[in-house]
Amino acid sequence: MKHIIIKLFFILLAVYVRIYLFSNGWNDTFGDRVELVTPISSFERINEGLFLKELNLSPYEGSIYHQPPLILFLFDTIKEGNYYLENKYVEMNEMIEKLLPNENDNNKIILEQLKIFIKQTQLSLEEWFFIFSDLFVSYALYKISAIYFKNEESLTDLKTPPDNLSSLIGIGFLLIPYSIISCVAKTTSIISCGFTIYALYFAIKGNLIMGSLCLSICSYLSLYNVQLILPFILIFKKYHSRGFISVSFFYLSFLANLMLFSTIYLLMIQPDFVNDNNDLMNGIAQSFNRAIEFNWSDWDWIKSTYYFVMNFEDLTPNIGLFWYFFQEVFVHFRPFFCFVFQLHCFVYLLPLSIRFKHRPIFLFWTIIAIIATFQPYTSTIEVFIEIILMTMFTPIILDLHFRGVILYQIFVYLSILMPLFWKAWIYQGSGNANFFYGTTLVLSIGQVWIISEGLRFMLERDYLRKLETKQKKLL
Repeated sequence: MKHIIIKLFFILLAVYVRIYLFSNGWNDTFGDRVELVTPISSFERINEGLFLKELNLSPYEGSIYHQPPLILFLFDTIKEGNYYLENKYVEMNEMIEKLLPNENDNNKIILEQLKIFIKQTQLSLEEWFFIFSDLFVSYALYKISAIYFKNEESLTDLKTPPDNLSSLIGIGFLLIPYSIISCVAKTTSIISCGFTIYALYFAIKGNLIMGSLCLSICSYLSLYNVQLILPFILIFKKYHSRGFISVSFFYLSFLANLMLFSTIYLLMIQPDFVNDNNDLMNGIAQSFNRAIEFNWSDWDWIKSTYYFVMNFEDLTPNIGLFWYFFQEVFVHFRPFFCFVFQLHCFVYLLPLSIRFKHRPIFLFWTIIAIIATFQPYTSTIEVFIEIILMTMFTPIILDLHFRGVILYQIFVYLSILMPLFWKAWIYQGSGNANFFYGTTLVLSIGQVWIISEGLRFMLERDYLRKLETKQKKLL
């Protein structure tokens, strides 16, 4: 009972900190930070897309909005729900004033305290959405680690994890500062990360349909997550005896439907779409028929989302490796170097899958870490999801020793230096782009170091297991 109360306290503390920052307007401050948001995860750009939609223009007009159409549909629905929520807030305030008439000083004090508390919690629906997204991700991390520690793959390690580590992983995610400020910044990267984590959770649980759905959604939101299908298949093959064909069928079916529904949604919001309720179903049917005819102009959103990312058209600075290099490279060399840089996100998949096919959960984490390191538009929440997932492999953490201290210092110092160098470059003019890009290079070195330490450790464990097996046979 004591442990439950402690866990509940920290969860409520994490939620309260987010509510406090939202209610005091910190979302505007954090929403402009290049460490937290990118051109493909910015909530401000979603608002621009919604504004274009209200003007009966395509959200992909110009070069502002570059996220998939169903993200726009999600936040358009949430925006409509805000009107209902605002009415409920008004009714709540009126109810409190009726219950507590301010006739004496005591009632006045109580009324003022309640009004302050309710005003702080009167967040918009999208702000509540991001808070609950963090809670759902935290729960998935807790369940994944709890299941993994009982898994055959975990039991093959020579060192056992400490008690309650799964709870520490889940609550630790909620209390990490970058998790908090990423939530307040309303970066949509948390949606993609959330579905990635739930894909792993359902894969470990053996739920093929839900796992395939989550993996298809995270692949739809970020093209690089398509790579996760291979470790996903290996998890089902090893632990649930599911074949390659059945897993691939569900995954590709869900992904194809998401792409089709995206085009249907964009066709429905066009000015010539039938808005009359009597002809609504007829209009939806026409949009469906037009989408499956594959007129490229109807599918042009693919160019504004996936092609935009693969071609790295927006050179807005972020914590990735691409932006500075492509500001300096000559135009006629750009296609070659773009191919080489993008290749780094995909080239490691096949050899790692062959070598670690007996450790598919570790392989899943490795691919997530490689994507977070080498993708062109990286945000801090993706980096720290990688780190928090790594804590499942407790022996790796324990084996780091002094190297772990150095890695910890790298991330702490970068958390301080990145905002300082950005301010020196952009606001004060006393620095230049090399200052900020130097910190992103060090961050990438730290991420590569983490991946290499994990690979080294797992190779060493496999070698020791083989050695022990040979010694037992000789005895």
